Amino acid sequence: MLSPIGDTPANGGPWSRHADTTRMAPTAANENEGHVRVADAARLLRAHPVTVRAWIRAGLLPAAKVGSRGHWRIPRSALLDLGDKS
Repeated sequence: MLSPIGDTPANGGPWSRHADTTRMAPTAANENEGHVRVADAARLLRAHPVTVRAWIRAGLLPAAKVGSRGHWRIPRSALLDLGDKS
């Protein structure tokens, strides 16, 4: 089921229609402190997860897709860099 804006499922999972995204193999190293999920990044940045995904698609926030479902993972260092700019 899609949300009213149509770019994410109603349950908030990430979807992307872009073919130029980077994919990472799902390993324990990707799931640890080096990368964060969209929901965690949104909470840290005090933004909505849809906004964080829009920043990723626009190239404003570096991220990579992991796993067969293509969940976004954002480098923690990118979040720290955003915090330094504000």
